[in-house]
Amino acid sequence: MTSFIGETEVWDIILGAVTTIAIHAAALAVVGLILGILSVRYCKRKKLFVRENRIWNILAKLAYVYIPVVFLISGFSLGIVTGGHHASNRSIDKICDYSKQVIPEFKTYLETNWDAHRQKDHTQTDMSFDETVSQFLSSVYYKPKSDGFFEQKKAALINYYTLNAGKWILFTLVSVVVIQSGEAAGIDRDDTERVLMLIKEMDLSKVDSNFVQIFADALKTTISTWFRPLYLGVLLKLFLLLLPAAIEPVIYFWRRRRHMNSPALPNQTTDPTG
Repeated sequence: MTSFIGETEVWDIILGAVTTIAIHAAALAVVGLILGILSVRYCKRKKLFVRENRIWNILAKLAYVYIPVVFLISGFSLGIVTGGHHASNRSIDKICDYSKQVIPEFKTYLETNWDAHRQKDHTQTDMSFDETVSQFLSSVYYKPKSDGFFEQKKAALINYYTLNAGKWILFTLVSVVVIQSGEAAGIDRDDTERVLMLIKEMDLSKVDSNFVQIFADALKTTISTWFRPLYLGVLLKLFLLLLPAAIEPVIYFWRRRRHMNSPALPNQTTDPTG
């Protein structure tokens, strides 16, 4: 076993995420531009930006460019957020599917390597579960083939997925044991070794694939809470950017109506007879 997440899987996730974000951003940018153009056409038909003063009239007509640009940028920003959200969910699904395939292989790796790892590291009894698993998984890291910048970055990215996906798989298996044994207490170093030894005796083919899906759904729920403020942020920025273009006509027509409704002053005439 060389890695929990192979080089192919990592690049598949990355390229899929970039493609999804690009498609969403481009599509919603076009939608935003169309909405902006339709808004401008409506404003022109209603003559909302026609002013009597020449300079004011020129400045007001800048809204015909400003509004489509605001909708375009807002659509692009919203596309990045929705694309990132969708890409995150798809990445979780891919890692989830790959994890289901790796679980039996992980049991074989565990049976082969855990005893040696425990004997080599028996003096570090104060390590937490997270530290224990991180050290154990370090042996399956991707080794860079050269000192080149891209090769080093590729290794760092693959090892990041290897570590986190491996910890996720192991935590899933540990959770199975904890649930089966009816324990709800925290897991320390001693519990880690005991649980890992129990995993070696388990028939992992009987682990319901839906169990991994439960963790995937929980991650998606967490990610949704992360993206919710981003959605609200984009909509709030759209509102604030459009606010000046909406307030200016309201102020202009209010002042114009007030001026037209004010009583006219009587003309002052001079008596020629004095």
